[in-house]
Amino acid sequence: MDPAPFPLQNLPERRSRRRQFCRLPALICLPHLNNGLACTVENLNETGARLRLSTLALIAADFRIVLPTVFVAYEAKLLWRRNLDLGAQILRRYDLQQLASPAVPES
Repeated sequence: MDPAPFPLQNLPERRSRRRQFCRLPALICLPHLNNGLACTVENLNETGARLRLSTLALIAADFRIVLPTVFVAYEAKLLWRRNLDLGAQILRRYDLQQLASPAVPES
C-alpha cells in the first residue's frame, strides 16, 4: 500500500501570500482579439491568480484579466498552464469604477 496516496496534499505552500478562493466570472483580454475569452478566477491575491478557461484557446504571455462583477482589471503574465487551467502573475491592478467616473471640476 502506498503510504502517501495523495502526495500533492502534503507539499508546502510556496506562495508568499495565501490565495483567496473566489470563483468569479472574468474575461481574458488579449492584444490581438477584439473579444475577451470567458474564464473563471478560481483564486486570487495581490501577486497572482488561478484561472480556468471555459474553452481551450491560445493565451499570450501578457494579457489582461477583467472581473466585471467587482469592477476590477489586472495586467497579468502567464506563468504556467495545464489544459484549461492557468497560473498568472498579477503585475498591476485597475479599479474600473474609478476609471469610469468622470472627474468633477473644482469650483
